[in-house]
Amino acid sequence: MKGRNLKNLDKTRAGVNALFGTCLADIRRKIRYIPNAKELKGLRKIHPDKLEPGMILAKPILIGSAVFLGEGVVLTERLVSRIQNMNLDYAFVEGRSEQDMPLEEALALLDHRFRNCDGSDLMMNIKEIVRKHIIELYE
Repeated sequence: MKGRNLKNLDKTRAGVNALFGTCLADIRRKIRYIPNAKELKGLRKIHPDKLEPGMILAKPILIGSAVFLGEGVVLTERLVSRIQNMNLDYAFVEGRSEQDMPLEEALALLDHRFRNCDGSDLMMNIKEIVRKHIIELYE
C-alpha cells in the first residue's frame, strides 16, 4: 500500500512541477522589463489607442524577445496603426504623465479613504507612503 501512495505522490509532484514550470515560463515571456520609479519620471504610460503621430517612444516595444520599435523612435501614422493592431496593453512615450485630478483633490481623496484608520500605526504608515507617491506623481 505504501509503494502505491509513493508512486502517486511522485506523479503528483511531477504534474505540479510541470504546471508551475510552464506558468512561470509564460510569465517570464510576457514580462520582459518592469521599470522602477526613477526610470518612469518623464515617461507617460498610455494605451495604444491614445498614441499620436509625432510622439517619441521612451521604451522599446517588444514582440516576444525581439525589438519591434526601439527607444527614441518618432511615431508616424503608419507606426501608430501597426502598434494599435498589436493588442498591447500600453506603451511608454516621452513626456510627463497627465493627472486626471488636481493634487489637492487627490490628497483629499486619500484622507477620505483613510478616515477610519486613525488608530492604526500600520495604516498611517501606508497612508504616508501613498501620500508621498501621489506628490511625486505631480512633481
